[in-house]
Amino acid sequence: MRCCLLASGIGEPQLSLRPLLDLTSLCELLGISLMSGNRLLRSGALPAYRVGGQWRFDEAEVRDALRAGAGDRFVRGHKRHAARKTETAVDGAPR
Repeated sequence: MRCCLLASGIGEPQLSLRPLLDLTSLCELLGISLMSGNRLLRSGALPAYRVGGQWRFDEAEVRDALRAGAGDRFVRGHKRHAARKTETAVDGAPR
């Protein structure tokens, strides 16, 4: 786990040293697959920082974003896709 200085961006800059998680660690923490984590990242649902060519995540910011419903669009679309897959498998023919 790496640490990075993060500024709040509001008022006077207050820097704090907080650990940043890589994508694998974040997915383990959230209990999701790496593929789902990548989808959330690409959709813009997760606040992330690009550090040295890799994505890093502040756990508190990610939790706040998910509480605010940032991943809802992703989850709803994913469930629809899973339901469509199930229907196809039962019928044997795509709909």
